[in-house]
Amino acid sequence: MTSRATSSRDPGRVKLVDVAGRDSTAEDRLLKDAARRFSRAGVGPWAFATVKLRIDPVYKEILRQGMLPRSGRIIDLGCGQALTLSAIRSAQRQYEKQDFPSNWQPPPLDVELIGFDIRERQVSIARKALSGEAHIEAADLRMVQLPPCTGAVIFDALHYMEPPDQEALLAKVGRAVEIGGAIIVREADASGRSGFEAVRWSETLRATFRGRWRQRFHYRSAVDWAQRIASLGFQTRVQEMGGRTPFKNVLVHGVRRPS
Repeated sequence: MTSRATSSRDPGRVKLVDVAGRDSTAEDRLLKDAARRFSRAGVGPWAFATVKLRIDPVYKEILRQGMLPRSGRIIDLGCGQALTLSAIRSAQRQYEKQDFPSNWQPPPLDVELIGFDIRERQVSIARKALSGEAHIEAADLRMVQLPPCTGAVIFDALHYMEPPDQEALLAKVGRAVEIGGAIIVREADASGRSGFEAVRWSETLRATFRGRWRQRFHYRSAVDWAQRIASLGFQTRVQEMGGRTPFKNVLVHGVRRPS
């Protein structure tokens, strides 16, 4: 089950890219490397990864701001084809090659990566793309048993669940994350007016195209998400995470406090 990649270099001796005008190029190479893995699963997954990694700011921001733990185990709940896990591995690779944006925090270097998703096709893509670099499990998040971890990521997955199931999953994550570890949740902000309506209609259209026109979604405000995560023993902060898209998405970053 273990899929761990360890840095063989002393992090303190890594020379980062700091030549004026080169940081954007280092960022480009990192994103291209993260997307390239998905060519193992076909043109479609590669094309999706290439576009998604560039237009969605969340993958770059969690790395740029150093939100993830440097070591231990990181779990991705509702991982899809595992873009987040691929970005982590590429960040590690680029850092070790001394080709890393100088205004980004050092990435996770000694971590085991595990992804969970209920969709068999997404699991298959993720396994092909990240073979030997992450462990991917097909699992219903409502019933999955979570291992102890130093970091947990849940991006755009909770609103598909009934409110009691949302709270039960967050409680499980709260018990799994170690002291000093992190939880990172990205969801739509139900108090976001037009930006939230863009999210709501987008999700409705996607469900309709998939033949799931009766699917229901359960959104919360950014304040509600932050309060519920804080109640589990995390010190939280909230920031917008829609980038240049029309969507009112927010990121809640919580660090587990000592009991």
